[in-house]
Amino acid sequence: MFYTYILKAKKSHLIIRTLRPVLKNTRFILMYGLTAFCLIALLAVKCDQETNYYDNYLWINEILDDHPRLFFNRNSLPDIKAKALNEERDIFYEMKNRVDALIGEEIEFSDPLIRDGTHSDDHQLGTKAAEAAFVYLVLEDEMYLDLSKELLTKVIEYYHLRYDSKLNVTWTHFSRVNALAAYDWIYNDLTKEERDEMGSSLFYAIYDMVPSDKRQPFFRESANPPISGFYGTRALPWYAGIVFHKEGIDDDLAEELLIRGYDDYIYLLGHRSNIAGDVGGAASASLNYAMIAYPWAEFNFFHTFNSATGLDISKKWPYVPYFLHYILWNWLPGDKQFGYGDVDHITNDLPLASMHIHLTQMIHFFGETHPELIALAKWMLPKVEKRREEITPFARFLLTNAYEDIEPQGPPDNIRLARHFYNMGQIFMRSGSGPDDTYALFTAGGILANHRHYDNNNFVIFKKGYLALDSGTRPEPGLHLPFYFARTEAHNCVTIRMPGEKMPRYWGLPSLNEQ
Repeated sequence: MFYTYILKAKKSHLIIRTLRPVLKNTRFILMYGLTAFCLIALLAVKCDQETNYYDNYLWINEILDDHPRLFFNRNSLPDIKAKALNEERDIFYEMKNRVDALIGEEIEFSDPLIRDGTHSDDHQLGTKAAEAAFVYLVLEDEMYLDLSKELLTKVIEYYHLRYDSKLNVTWTHFSRVNALAAYDWIYNDLTKEERDEMGSSLFYAIYDMVPSDKRQPFFRESANPPISGFYGTRALPWYAGIVFHKEGIDDDLAEELLIRGYDDYIYLLGHRSNIAGDVGGAASASLNYAMIAYPWAEFNFFHTFNSATGLDISKKWPYVPYFLHYILWNWLPGDKQFGYGDVDHITNDLPLASMHIHLTQMIHFFGETHPELIALAKWMLPKVEKRREEITPFARFLLTNAYEDIEPQGPPDNIRLARHFYNMGQIFMRSGSGPDDTYALFTAGGILANHRHYDNNNFVIFKKGYLALDSGTRPEPGLHLPFYFARTEAHNCVTIRMPGEKMPRYWGLPSLNEQ
């Protein structure tokens, strides 16, 4: 804000200097004073109206000087505590019970040098530290503070051990974001020595994980770019940048991470907005990704940007709730799906496990701007089960905007019989919306590659079961995935015999037998 006032003052000074030559006669003094005052006032109003915190990284100046500031801050914490102790009391006390079970237990690594950390629970110490820290903030019992510090110290040790051994921590970044949140939340109760030692060690541990040209990627590191689900190491800079902004460890490097993380998330939002267009969509047409892990990227960014700066950036990205249209057209009777792309085709059940939390997040962020879509989200809510524990275990407590005045409203009885999701490359067709109707999906074109197969001109037909379906599944390791599952022959497509053709690997890579 100080920058804005300086700008106003400079502009006002220029106006006065411009007018001064015409004010030689004293009879114009009163008029001059009145005119200058009005111009300054109008200019100040105009400057306030035109301030755009998203240009030239002006939002950085709005980052809070105090803690907490990752996912919530001192202003939002009272409402979040109230949510945990009242509306979401059962889930909070389930979290507390998990934390209580750790008190007095020796914290040891189960398999610290396992090749792929995804197959070990050691990285979950970061999530446990966040749970202990959250319980401490709500109940203000110092035994939870002590436990959170102990867990954080141990998981930071684990991070350094894995990096020094050139091993990944895990495929996704969620437990590491939780560890950063834990440090942020107990920051005010750490001594200066603890902040210096624990903070510095955590900061450089996270920095080491960030993809860099200075080292080779580790096995199963997941450093995918923003066009993906963006739940790997490349997403970590944003969260580390917020927590360590101007904390004196390495302020230049912290700001570099902050800007890098912001740029990546803005690229992600622009990419997903382009895919959604006017009708909706997702960064992948495979629902086991689009309806589970992918939405956390938007929601966690929205939460943390708001908690750190006080600015609601979600309003700049109105495409998010249009995802509901895409879900609706994929939803078959019996909670089934068409099974597009990298779906294992074992049951073709619609992956609804995470949808309750994602629907609730849509309500929280977009109830004010998209009441008609939020009415649809509320109609969907009772149709999905509310999960007791999430990969971001405190997410439920953040959702304090319920917009209770918006009533649930399902799709109209005369819903259209076909819809083209152009950027997804999919045309959905149906004879109606009942259990006895016929449903079909035709695939052609689109701009996506994530988890997509070689399936142009593929069709799936469903009427009381699958009459034409995608086939294949994903056993790993094995040759079924690259040599059948993703190939055209596993789909209902016209194929052309080409003697000597070298079959591609999974997702368009060269064939396995090509050296």
